[in-house]
Amino acid sequence: MPVNKNFLYYLQVICFQLKLLMSVRGTIKRQYLIIQKIRNGHYPSFREINNYLQNAGFELSQRSIQKDLESIRFEFGIDIVYDRAKNGYVIDNLKDQELNNFLQFIELANNAGIIIDTLKQGKEANKFLSFDSNDNFKGIELMPVLIEAIRTSRVVSFIHKNYLKDTNKLYEIEPYHIKENNNRWYLIGRANNLNETRTFGLDRINELQILEKKFTIPASFDIEKMFENIYGITYINTTPINIELSFVPFLAKYLKSLPIHLSQEILIDNEEEFRISLFLIINNDIIRLLLSYGNNVKVLEPKSLIVEITAILTTAINQY
Repeated sequence: MPVNKNFLYYLQVICFQLKLLMSVRGTIKRQYLIIQKIRNGHYPSFREINNYLQNAGFELSQRSIQKDLESIRFEFGIDIVYDRAKNGYVIDNLKDQELNNFLQFIELANNAGIIIDTLKQGKEANKFLSFDSNDNFKGIELMPVLIEAIRTSRVVSFIHKNYLKDTNKLYEIEPYHIKENNNRWYLIGRANNLNETRTFGLDRINELQILEKKFTIPASFDIEKMFENIYGITYINTTPINIELSFVPFLAKYLKSLPIHLSQEILIDNEEEFRISLFLIINNDIIRLLLSYGNNVKVLEPKSLIVEITAILTTAINQY
């Protein structure tokens, strides 16, 4: 039976991603166990951490455990310190988002393991494993280069394609962060020729090069704060506003189980309507989301968003 070309393409892409993950699968599991022991162990000593890892099947030297502690600190921002008064280790000033980032990485590594085990079955996997036939993974091969540029604080240059204008433009960027949204990856950085922070889809980047120019990430740059009031990936430096939405009742369970945004608050929940509020910056991403609900949602506030949605829907109707 011929092998599906899309399957082969995404198999190559996934293998590229998983190669990065699986090479450190054991390390990541150890680091997770260390975090787990320190969080739940009430100031465990080095010996207690070592014994905990041994019981989980890891025979490690003292230096290996120290390297894991250093890696957790530098790679995930989780600062583990030794409390001399308690004679044990503790996580210092842990933020919820930092822990979430770590746990999400662990989940990704575990999922990678599941997929690897499936792909080991060879052609048989083609019978029960499929991937979306679009270009969601395009550009992911650039990630090692971009990560290296971020790690070494070096400027990058590339040609970026504007899909809307169908133009190509050369940029020099100070790369700060790589962010995933809706199965696509984006570079966030400061465009030197625009003097502002922007997002660039990796799928639209060509001729990527690391330059010799060095840069320093501004102390004010905070990726979590930057996107705190953003839905999606389109960053706009404006003031967030209260958005009030009325949904048909049958969507209540979906929106409760998977809220649109962390700011979501339930205002009305009965047999007639499910009403929520969001505190967001209005961008194209949230507008596209609301349009995707069709007649199952009505914008109640703010007036400016009502006008914009109405204009879009009117234009759409006039096309028919």
